[in-house]
Amino acid sequence: MPRHLRPVWLIPLVVALLTAGCQSSSRSHLRSTPVEEETDAEMEQRVQTLTAFSKGILLSERDEPDAAYEQFAKVAELDPANEAIATDLARHYLQKNQPERAIEVLQRTADQPGTSGVILALLGDTLYRTGKEDRAIQAYEKALQATPTLLGAYQQLAAIYLQRKQPAKALEVLEQALKLTETTGVFWLNVSDLFGWYLRVESAEKDRAKADYRQALERAELQVGTDPAELVRLARGYMEVGDSAKSLALFEKVNDQVPKNPAIAASLAELLLREGKLAEAKQYLEILSKANPTSHMPWYFLGVIALQEDDVEEAQRLFERSIQLNPEFEPAYSDLAVSFLNQKKSDAQAALAVLQRGLTRFPTSFRLVHLSALAEMQLKQYDRSYTAFKKAEALAGDRADELLDYRFYFQVGAMLTDADRGAESESYLLKSLALNPDYDEALNHLGYTWAEKGKNLDRALEMIQKAVAAEPENPAYLDSLGWVLFQLKRPAEALPHLEKAAQLLEKPDATVYDHLGDVLAALGRKDEAQAAWKKALAIEPSPEVQKKLDASR
Repeated sequence: MPRHLRPVWLIPLVVALLTAGCQSSSRSHLRSTPVEEETDAEMEQRVQTLTAFSKGILLSERDEPDAAYEQFAKVAELDPANEAIATDLARHYLQKNQPERAIEVLQRTADQPGTSGVILALLGDTLYRTGKEDRAIQAYEKALQATPTLLGAYQQLAAIYLQRKQPAKALEVLEQALKLTETTGVFWLNVSDLFGWYLRVESAEKDRAKADYRQALERAELQVGTDPAELVRLARGYMEVGDSAKSLALFEKVNDQVPKNPAIAASLAELLLREGKLAEAKQYLEILSKANPTSHMPWYFLGVIALQEDDVEEAQRLFERSIQLNPEFEPAYSDLAVSFLNQKKSDAQAALAVLQRGLTRFPTSFRLVHLSALAEMQLKQYDRSYTAFKKAEALAGDRADELLDYRFYFQVGAMLTDADRGAESESYLLKSLALNPDYDEALNHLGYTWAEKGKNLDRALEMIQKAVAAEPENPAYLDSLGWVLFQLKRPAEALPHLEKAAQLLEKPDATVYDHLGDVLAALGRKDEAQAAWKKALAIEPSPEVQKKLDASR
């Protein structure tokens, strides 16, 4: 073989073989028989072994690897307990795509007394690669008996059981490692990695695997010191088992040792964002934005935080920067549109412009199409809004149960109400309530719609009362309650609710004062009714209200 590929064990083994008066392999298996008592047969075998080995060395020096390995194969036959020779020879056969020869060499060595788990595990790997699963399982089991700390063998054996659709059996294999008594933090971190691997590749037995994972992490925590790398591994483990508090504390401990480290800042930001602690996450996101200013993610999450803090202009600036850095990041488009739709002075036209930019790249995005429907609704483009809602409904696909929830159907129903498409509106509102019977917005909206039409008044009353119970200080709900009672010819009961609604309004509402005027008029309080109607007209001119005012004079 080429000299730079010569196995590292060759030179030490020359010395070992030349001095092997009472030791004939790289693994220690001393003979009790003195050299002078060595039989002729044993002497002949030792000479043949040394001769074959020496020829192999010479051939490798001449760059004749195949011939060299034929000599080493003779060594392996003559001295099957030599694990170093067997390992290198087996790997050579595997590289030459001769797995059966590799198995023959490894099995011969594995059959020797005191064989290490490394050889048995390599035998298991080779058997598995050649489809001999049952024999591979036996080899791995023997490997773990010989060397219980051989964690890779646990994983390989568990992987076979997972492939056989036996997740409980696979987990049992990994749990054997929890019975060990090793005392180093790194070892237990490595054990915890086994359960982390299981949770990532298998959906069954998750609770049990997570408990095992935590047990390994807790053992590791008792042993690790202050090494940042070990603390980070521990923190990431606790993050995976869902213990955000412990993970956060460990990451903060590392951050104290290596402040402003981008990797640690990223983990802290992720944890805090998961926990909804946006203000705390902000400082770490700012570190990330400075450490890697061309990454869109810190800017995006800083935009989310700015939006949460009602700093709409800053949020829009940050979302735009995120889009500039990565135009293929869909959430930035949708959240930028939301910032326009949800601000005090909603700018649906600006939101639509952003959404169109996003839809050119993501034409099948449910969220972008859904937001387009809401923007068109604000612009009173009801036909366009309905078309967009129907498209979003079709795009939901396999995620329909998640995306097409009670809020989605309420939005469609509310839009159709505004579009004077009452029958269609009612069906969507009923669908919303079927998904969530306690949804107060839908209860109030449908109840008020029925009250306006003078239909289903008893049921409408029950629905609106339920909405008011959910939000007793909501002026819109109180107005609905007063109005349905009025429609039920119970103006005396309606009056206090309408008066309270008028008091709670953040800004005057023409409909509330119109309803209040109607109730006062029904109670014979003409002057007060006129005053209420006049307030309604001052807020919003209405021929109907004007007609009632004129008729009362």
